[in-house]
Order: sequence, then structure tokens, then C-alpha cells
Amino acid sequence: RWTKGTVNVGQTNPITVKEAGIHYLVGMPTDSGKLPVGKYSYNLVGGTMPTATDSQGNLINSTGAAIAGSFTLDFTKQTGTLALGLSLDNTNLAITSSSSSVFKETGSNLSFSKLNVQIGTSMCTKCDASATGFLAGTNAEMAGFDYTVNNISINNTNTTVTGVAAFGNR
Repeated sequence: RWTKGTVNVGQTNPITVKEAGIHYLVGMPTDSGKLPVGKYSYNLVGGTMPTATDSQGNLINSTGAAIAGSFTLDFTKQTGTLALGLSLDNTNLAITSSSSSVFKETGSNLSFSKLNVQIGTSMCTKCDASATGFLAGTNAEMAGFDYTVNNISINNTNTTVTGVAAFGNR
């Protein structure tokens, strides 16, 4: 996570980075001609601490962790599942896809939308979550996602939780 300062990522005007920071992953995308065939499974190997921001992008909380995660992709059927467990401000969050969700694949890029969010033991019906990322490595042996969860209430403030997660093929 990059915090404070300015960054210029393919834009003509630099972006001022607030205290909440920018979560990012670096990796060499898998050549679209070398994507696997069949079903692959991945486990969480790392990521940034999730951050919670208010509607103005101001940092509310950054004392969390990505504590568990996995995802599967079936390249033949264009289906997959994604599960990510987070801890934020002593609250556990679970971000999951429905079983055999259709994912969007463009080359080595992936995206999951309309993910389910569970806070503690309750489903968050007003939350909106998504994850976008890419397959990395010569044979798609790694992957990374950035995730966003909108409309979570923390300390009576409507917040957005963001972060990145890295996965390795098992």
C-alpha cells in the first residue's frame, strides 16, 4: 500500500495520495496464449492490510489483515469461485462468490462482481463487493486481485473497504 505523496500512473496529471493510500499489485501477466485449460485452484499467499475509508476517501481504519482465501477457475466452463476472509477493527468479513460464479476473463485479466459479504455471522444485504485482477507467471501459477466492499457501517459511518490479495496455485 502506497500512502501519501503523488503518483503518476499513465495519467497526465499526478494523483495526490491521501493517508488511506493506494493498494496495488505488481506482476508479469500470463500471456493469453499460455492460459491453462481445465480447473485450477489457488490459495492466499499475501496481501495488504485492508483499509476503510469514508465517502470523502479519508482513512477510518487500517488495522486489519487478509487472513484466509482461495479461489478456483474452470477455464473450460468460464466459472469460478472466490473466497476471502478479512479482519478489520476486530470484525471478521467474508467476501465470497456464489458457487460456480461466471467470471469475466479478458486475456489474463479477471473480474468477479456481485460478491456476497458477511460481517461476523450476518450477511450484509446492502453491501456491494467486487474483485478485479490478473493471472501471473509463465503458466498462470499466481494471481492477484484488488477488492472493494462498499456500504459497510463502521462506527456508524458508511465506509468502503479496499485491499489487494495475492494467490498461488496449489
